[in-house]
Amino acid sequence: MSFTKGMALTSWRWMVGALSPRPPLFPRFWIILTASAALYATTYGEWILTRLSYHPSIYSFCFLVLLFVAILPARLFILSLPLAIGILKAMSVVNEAKISVLFLPVTSFDARVVIRDPSILVNALGLWNLVYEVGAITAACVLVACGLYFKRRRTRNRVEAVPARMPFPRVTSVGVNGTCVLIVLASAWLSMARYGEFIYTNLASQDKTLWLGLWKPASQVSLSRRLGVAEYIAFSVFAANESTTSIFAADGPGVPTDETTTVARRFVNIPVDSSRKLLPNIVIFHAESSFDPNAAFNLSAPVNLTLWSPLSETTALGPLHVNVIGGGSWVTEFEVLTGVDSRTFGFQGFYTNYYIAPMVKNTFVSYLARRGYRTRAFYTAERDFYNVEMAYKAYGFTDFVDEKALGLSDNWTEQVDRNIIASAIQNGAFQEDGPFLYFLGTTENHGPHPCKHFSNAQLFVTTFRDAASFEQNCQLNEYVRRAGSTSDAVERVLGELKRIEQQTGRPFVLLIYGDHQPWSFTRAFFITL
Repeated sequence: MSFTKGMALTSWRWMVGALSPRPPLFPRFWIILTASAALYATTYGEWILTRLSYHPSIYSFCFLVLLFVAILPARLFILSLPLAIGILKAMSVVNEAKISVLFLPVTSFDARVVIRDPSILVNALGLWNLVYEVGAITAACVLVACGLYFKRRRTRNRVEAVPARMPFPRVTSVGVNGTCVLIVLASAWLSMARYGEFIYTNLASQDKTLWLGLWKPASQVSLSRRLGVAEYIAFSVFAANESTTSIFAADGPGVPTDETTTVARRFVNIPVDSSRKLLPNIVIFHAESSFDPNAAFNLSAPVNLTLWSPLSETTALGPLHVNVIGGGSWVTEFEVLTGVDSRTFGFQGFYTNYYIAPMVKNTFVSYLARRGYRTRAFYTAERDFYNVEMAYKAYGFTDFVDEKALGLSDNWTEQVDRNIIASAIQNGAFQEDGPFLYFLGTTENHGPHPCKHFSNAQLFVTTFRDAASFEQNCQLNEYVRRAGSTSDAVERVLGELKRIEQQTGRPFVLLIYGDHQPWSFTRAFFITL
C-alpha cells in the first residue's frame, strides 16, 4: 500500500471509524461524540423540549451516563446507569432538604455560592462535626486506594485502549479520554443552557398559572420537581438574570413627598419632642432566627426574657410579618433597611443581596448618612457571604465590619451573641461623637438546635404542653438557652445607648427584630445530630 493510500485510509478511519473495514480507532470517542451531538440537536426541537419539560431530569440523566462512560474503564461501563441514578437521587435529596428547611428549591445562585465557599452550606446546616468525620474517613479511603493503585499498577485498564502502532500510546490514550470528558461537559453545558432558556421563555404560554405564581416559593418548588434539579438550576440562570419587572427601568421624579408623608402617618403616629435638638442614635439589632415562643407555642411554662418582653423604654412590641421561613436572612434585612417588599421582584426577590441591591438608589440608611449620621454595619459572616458587603454599601452603610474584623469564628455554631456584641464594642461601636446608625448582627440561634445541654427532662425550663418527644422538647430548650445569650446582648446594647444618653443628652432608638423562625421548628421539622 502506498504512503498516500495509507494516509487516506487512516484519515477515513479517524473521521468515520465505524465504516472502516477494520475496527475503528477509539470507539468510545465516537460513541460519546455522536450521543452528545444527538442530545444537543434535540434542543432545537420545540416539540421535543415541550415533551421533556414534563419529565424530570432527562437531560441530566443522559449526560451523567455519558460522563461515566467517558471516565470508567470499558469493563465497568454497566455501572454508568446506577451511578447516574445515584447522583440524581443525591441531588434530589439535597433539593428536598433545602425545600424542607427554606421552602425553596436549589438554584444556580445556591450552586455558585456553595462551589465558591462550601463552608456556607456546612454553617447553614450546622454539620461541622459530620464534615470532620466524613473528611477523615474519605482521606483514609483515598490513601488506601492510592496505595493499592500504585502497588498493582493497573493503569492500562483505566484508559481507552490504544493500538500498539500509535506513537506515545499512553499520552494519546489519556488525551482521548480527556477529550471525551470535555465533549460531554461542553455539550451538557450548551444543551442545559438552551433547555433552561426554552423553559423560561415558554413557561408563560405552557402553564400561565405556574408562571404568574413564580414569586411564591410553592410554585418554584413545583417547577423544580417537574423539571428535575439540574434542569431547574438551568432555568434559574435565566429567571435570575432577566429583568422580570419594569420597576428597574422606572425613571422620573417618583412619588410626591406629601403623598408618602400621608401614607406614613397612617402607620407612624408617635409624638415628637421638638425641644430636643440632638438627633437620636439609632441601632437596628438583628436577632437571628428569634421569635417569642410564648406567642408561637402552647408552653407548659412561660419564658420571660428581655428579648421579647416590654421594658420601660418600649414604645412598640408585637409580631412581625416576614417573607422567609427557616432561612434567607438577607431578604428580611433588605426589607428592614429599604422598606420594600421583596416579593415585588419575583424570583429575584429571594436573592436580594445579589440581584436587587445593585439597583437600590435610596434607603432609610442613605438618607440618614446625608443627614450626618455615621452608618456602620457589624456583620457575623465574611464580607463576601452572599454578596453582603456590596449590598450593605448599596443600602447606605459607609463602614462594614465582618466576622474576621470582629475576630469571630468562621464556624457559626461557635459564635455567641453576647460575645459578638462585646467584639463590636471593642471594634469601635458606641464610641461616636455625632449621631450614628448601627446594624448589629447576631448568629447564635441559627438552626439546627441539637440536644446537647440537657440530659433529662428535669433540666427543661419549659416544654410543649401538647404531647411531644424528648428530642422536640430538648430542641425547644436549646433554643431558649441560646435566646438567653441574645437577650444579654440586647441588654448590653441598651445599656450602652442609655450611657451615651446620660453623658451627652442624645436620645436613642433601638429596633430589635427577628428575621425568621429557625428551621429547627419549621413544618415540625426536627433533626437529631
